[in-house]
Amino acid sequence: MRQVLVNPLSGYYMEGDVFGRQGDFVTSPEISQIFGELCGIWYLTEWMRLGKPEKTQIIEFGPGRGTLMSDMLRALAQFPSFYKTLTDVHFVEASPGLRKMQRAALVKGSEDKDVVRVEGTAEQAPIETIRREDGVNVSWHDGIEVVPGT
Repeated sequence: MRQVLVNPLSGYYMEGDVFGRQGDFVTSPEISQIFGELCGIWYLTEWMRLGKPEKTQIIEFGPGRGTLMSDMLRALAQFPSFYKTLTDVHFVEASPGLRKMQRAALVKGSEDKDVVRVEGTAEQAPIETIRREDGVNVSWHDGIEVVPGT
C-alpha cells in the first residue's frame, strides 16, 4: 500500500494535489472550517478531561493540505490556558509535495529554507521541523513509530 500511495516515481500522493473539487475527492475540512474548529474544541474538552496536562502535542495522520490542523489551531488559540501547553504538532506524512502544502497552511509565508531538516541515522529517523510565530513546533515524520513520545 505504501508503494502505491507514496512511491517517489509513481505514488498516488506524489502526483500533486488530489484534494478538493478539482481533485479525486473532497474531505470534510475542505468543505467548511467548522469541522476543524469543532475537532479543536473536542481536543480541548479531552485535555480538560485528562486533568489539563502541562504539555500537549497533537499528531495527525495523513494531513492532506493541512486544512484540518490549521482550523483546529485557530480555534484552540482562543483558549490561552490550553494553547500555552501546546508544544508540538506532528504530521505523519511521506509526500514531499503535501508537506509543502501543509507548511504553507500552518506557517504562512514560510519557505523551504525555514525548515530544519535532520537526516536519519541508525538510531534516529529523519525529521523536518519548523517553528510557527506562536512558538508551536510543526514536524513531519515518515511513520508513527518515529514520532517522539509515542
